[in-house]
Amino acid sequence: MKFVTLKIFQNTVQLNFISISISISISISISISISISISISISISISISISISISISISISISISISISISISISISISISISISIK
Repeated sequence: MKFVTLKIFQNTVQLNFISISISISISISISISISISISISISISISISISISISISISISISISISISISISISISISISISISIK
C-alpha cells in the first residue's frame, strides 16, 4: 500500500473530483430469409396412326423447393471512462 501525504498551506483549498462513466451498448440483429420455388411441367403427346390406334401420353412433373435461412448477430460494446481532476 502506498500512502500519499498532502500538505495544505494557509488558504489553499484542494478539491478532489472523480468522475466515472460506464456505457453499455447491446445490438441484436435477426435476419430471416424464406425462398419458395414451385415448378410445374405438363407434357401431352397424342399419336394417331392409320390403323385407328390412338395413343395419349400425359406426363406431369411438379418440383417444390423451400429454403430457409436464419442469421443472428449479437454485438456487445462496453466503454468505461474515468476522469480525475485535481484543483
